[in-house]
Amino acid sequence: NKVLLLIQEDKSHIKLQGPEPQLVAEAIAAFQTNNRKRKDKLFLDPLEEQVFAGITMSGTFHRFYKIRVTAELDRCVRYGTYPTTDRVQPHTSRIETPQRWDETT
Repeated sequence: NKVLLLIQEDKSHIKLQGPEPQLVAEAIAAFQTNNRKRKDKLFLDPLEEQVFAGITMSGTFHRFYKIRVTAELDRCVRYGTYPTTDRVQPHTSRIETPQRWDETT
């Protein structure tokens, strides 16, 4: 069992922080869990990297993310250092607003 999709609700009404940091933290935790299961239960080598799809929701607004977690990033989190490159790519979908019914008459 692998975690491949992460969803994070915006709870900024509780804390003044957006959902992105929590989503990235969840991706790193999922990477660690997946690697621990690979090693302890399946007797496989840990993955060097894994890409997660993520979604955040703020009301009805959604944003998609591609989160690349590497063994280097995992080590940086464990030892409190900074990674050499960014790993999160946000994607905002563009939705066309439909014409209002009263404008067509």
